[in-house]
Amino acid sequence: MWSIDGRETTAGQVRLFVFRRDRSCLAFQADRKHGCTNKWNAPHQPFDWEKLTLEHVPSVHSPADVRRDDPEHCVTLCWGANVGVPSKALRAFCRDYLLDRYPTCAG
Repeated sequence: MWSIDGRETTAGQVRLFVFRRDRSCLAFQADRKHGCTNKWNAPHQPFDWEKLTLEHVPSVHSPADVRRDDPEHCVTLCWGANVGVPSKALRAFCRDYLLDRYPTCAG
């Protein structure tokens, strides 16, 4: 379990922390032409937190790694980018993004 100031956190707290850190859909940050969509394929702003999702990014060194519910392995994506299966380029962008922020969590 991940902690803030030594206190265990809930999934909701991790989600809020990741949304605050990322500020918007990372697919939009990677490609400004990306159009964020919700589960009904309706467009929305890339910073509309109510419509964004939390994506678990596999470890940099092992894509078969166990899913980790912590900010070091999660990013913010819109539903369309997340459920539409992120491309290899977007996965690489997300891994680099996380490594820039958490260099000691490469595995």
